[in-house]
Amino acid sequence: MVSGSDDFTRPIETVIRPMFEAFGARDSEKHLALFPGGHVPPKNDVVRESLDWLDRFLGKVRRVP
Repeated sequence: MVSGSDDFTRPIETVIRPMFEAFGARDSEKHLALFPGGHVPPKNDVVRESLDWLDRFLGKVRRVP
């Protein structure tokens, strides 16, 4: 899960953490990435976290020569 640490529309302690804890995945498979900023975290950070998640659960992309 990716979120901004200063999101005033969905505060960490009252919205983000309870939703994160309610996810139906094993704790070892969950990851909460908090980035500086508000409701929309920096694009590069979101992309990096998303690609890391895809690599972990779907496997790394194999390049064809």
